[in-house]
Amino acid sequence: MVKAKGKPVKTRRSMLLATAVLLSVAAIILLFMGLRAGGWAAKKENMQLLTLVNADNPVPDDRQQEYTILDEGWMLDERCAAELQQLLSACREAGFDPEISEALVTRGLQEERFEARVQELVAQGLDEESARAEAARTVQPAGYSEHELGLAVDLRDADEDDDAMVAWLEENAWRFGFILRYPDGKSGVTGVGYVPWHYRYVGREAAQQIWELGLTLEEYIELFYPEQ
Repeated sequence: MVKAKGKPVKTRRSMLLATAVLLSVAAIILLFMGLRAGGWAAKKENMQLLTLVNADNPVPDDRQQEYTILDEGWMLDERCAAELQQLLSACREAGFDPEISEALVTRGLQEERFEARVQELVAQGLDEESARAEAARTVQPAGYSEHELGLAVDLRDADEDDDAMVAWLEENAWRFGFILRYPDGKSGVTGVGYVPWHYRYVGREAAQQIWELGLTLEEYIELFYPEQ
């Protein structure tokens, strides 16, 4: 009797089932890796938005950013440009006339400004070392200014109703992802005196947490991102 060639039907079914299981597992692994990659990408962007710049932490030299030119001619990181326009619109609806007095600043220009402030203080009688320390309280040295990140903006009221607009911004800027970077009474933490017009973009989630908890960026990073 001649035996039928080929593998039994049961064996072929088992092989097909095993192949299907392997393909399913592979698909799940790829999906998981994709989600992890997406999570890593999101975390990386969040960390970039939370980049800490102060007297002890210079602006990273390896940062990669794309900028947007605003209607006013200023440049800003494209990740916060739309949010800033929304903030300005809301501020106008509240009865103010906000204008940008500073946004992205190049390192060369920052150096010129810092040195000019130092010389002003020297002319007032301070020695060079004291003048540099005092100047750094309001004008950061080149390489240590948030304005070099393109995530910081200075806002003033064109109608010179600054006090009322300052109060409004302190209560509402977080809704658009911005925080008052150098709040009153926190110079011991930030190393900078109260600067009511300087706002920093950190994203809406972080801004809300910082505002609700009454933290500075330094305190927030130490509490939630101690590895940074």
